[in-house]
Amino acid sequence: MDFVTRLVGENISGDLKQAVVIENRPGAQGFIGAELIANAKQNPGKLSYAYGSSGNLIPAAIFAKRMGVDIAGIPYKSPPQAVTDTIGGQTQIIFIDMSGGLPHIKSKKLRALAVTTDKPSKYLPDTPVLAKTMEGFDYSTWFGMYAPAGTPHDIVATMGRSVLKAIGQPDVREKLENQGFEITPGSSDELRAFTAAEVEKFRKLTAEGNITKE
Repeated sequence: MDFVTRLVGENISGDLKQAVVIENRPGAQGFIGAELIANAKQNPGKLSYAYGSSGNLIPAAIFAKRMGVDIAGIPYKSPPQAVTDTIGGQTQIIFIDMSGGLPHIKSKKLRALAVTTDKPSKYLPDTPVLAKTMEGFDYSTWFGMYAPAGTPHDIVATMGRSVLKAIGQPDVREKLENQGFEITPGSSDELRAFTAAEVEKFRKLTAEGNITKE
């Protein structure tokens, strides 16, 4: 998230000829290898998954429930810490966004077992989709740009145009894609509708996974 906001923010600042201040705020907290599932069922409670955010926790909790396996969830203060311990062998499984996992997959420190989107990833085209095992499952982390409620429409429109211009720059796109981001530009109305649909989807997933507020 920090990488995205700073990269896009630098371009917006140049476009609008004024400083853009980036403030980081912590958020709330189809085929998986048959051997992994069998191992988890044969050794209930002995395998663990790492999570450093709700984005890591939700798919792991849903996977464990739908597959009927007892896998312990180990919380971390941040996704990078969770990744480090998974690489080190302290935990055996992690559900991590593409930007956080792809560099380690490329360096062969992590092995990709599946992607949680309902379609193959262009970055890992040979990695199966989880939906083949968990029918209908489609989960992804994403970023959008928002303004406080009541922000004048002209300011929202100006910022929106500037953001779209920034992520349309070839060098910005290249940097984002090198980190595993798939760019999907859209209007404020499209983002509003998408957000509403995602909030409802996440509400159902958190209820299914029995995930409580932290």
